[in-house]
Amino acid sequence: MELDWQTHFWYLPHPLDGLVFNINYTHVFSNSGYPYVIYLRPNRFSPLVPVDTTYTAPLLYQPNKILNVSAGYDYLGFSIRLSMLYQADIFTGVPVGKSPGWLQLYTSTAASTRWDISVKHDLPAPLLGIQLYGDLNNLSKTTDVSVIHAPTGVPASEQLYGLTGDFGVRWRF
Repeated sequence: MELDWQTHFWYLPHPLDGLVFNINYTHVFSNSGYPYVIYLRPNRFSPLVPVDTTYTAPLLYQPNKILNVSAGYDYLGFSIRLSMLYQADIFTGVPVGKSPGWLQLYTSTAASTRWDISVKHDLPAPLLGIQLYGDLNNLSKTTDVSVIHAPTGVPASEQLYGLTGDFGVRWRF
């Protein structure tokens, strides 16, 4: 299920007529059957017999909830956007060789929220087609955390990409 609303407040009095807003929410209802093998002994004197079966869990690497929100302002050739991305935890699986009955060993990423900002400016004539732009990503310095679902939610790994940015000149012809 996805909901999206985008608007440019052109109908408001100046200077509010330059405001823009976008919100997008996605909720995914996902489950899948994952194969695994259990070994049963029909009686205590017989050898172990492999039995193929499945367990149900969310789709791998698929968040169930995603929220994107951006707000900005446009004026003549200038544009600025502040955006936020929220992503719920993402199921990443069970350790290889472990039974799905070991729910505490399921792994996922932790939910995260990230903020970005983007700015661009179209230069006036006679420099038609030339645009200055800049982006700053991960203003909140969000860390990507992988979690083992032991009783305490033990972090398995953390990755910090920090603040990144790019600035440049673009020529559109």
